[in-house]
Amino acid sequence: MNYLNYLNYLKYSRGFCSCPHPRRYTDWGSWESVGPWQDVEADEVDLGKEVVADEDGTHARWEQLAGVVQRGNSSSLVLFKTSPKQTKVRSPGPGPITKRDWMPVAKRWLKGRCVFLHTDGARSYKLGINRKRFLAGVVHDYVVHKKKKIGGNWVKPKYVQLFRHKLPDGTVVCTKGGTQIIDRVWRHIREQMTGRKLTTNRRLWENRIRGAQWLYWYQGQDLWAKTGEMLESIQ
Repeated sequence: MNYLNYLNYLKYSRGFCSCPHPRRYTDWGSWESVGPWQDVEADEVDLGKEVVADEDGTHARWEQLAGVVQRGNSSSLVLFKTSPKQTKVRSPGPGPITKRDWMPVAKRWLKGRCVFLHTDGARSYKLGINRKRFLAGVVHDYVVHKKKKIGGNWVKPKYVQLFRHKLPDGTVVCTKGGTQIIDRVWRHIREQMTGRKLTTNRRLWENRIRGAQWLYWYQGQDLWAKTGEMLESIQ
């Protein structure tokens, strides 16, 4: 096996290891057991678009990912694919994540886990014991990433903000809101996707995303040893 074939095999193996079904974006990751309250960030990103033509004209089909990660635990990264609507070709993006995409993931990965959920200001994320949409074991806060109107007043962006939360047992805890960790995840994935377009080879494109997820899981560890364990586990 020459170097290029081995490299492609390694990328495919990483994608398969991080997601047993490479053609589907199934939820995958490892979480800590239920215990003390932990800080968790969630966000979505647009990685590319594909221009398609049908009977109604030309539209843009977007590839949007969303993720959840626990601060201080890179192996907890969970990625899942959303289902954004098609837009006009010149549209800047498909918009924020929808409740239809977010609610099943939140119930599976966050419900009852005692987490402080930090997000941006998208309405779909607003759920928890301190929100109208109740979700046990989740305390939610958010920061404003762009100038927006709240309660009739224009609010300037605040990328980091301190919050005081009252837990069910009456304890008051201060947390720092923001999505800096998950934003670094998106930068890491974009670096791994350099030179690869959505319209070329979709399967290889998806494997690169899963390979980037695998590399993020084991950052700071011995990748040679982890690669050996990975290849042994899939043989």
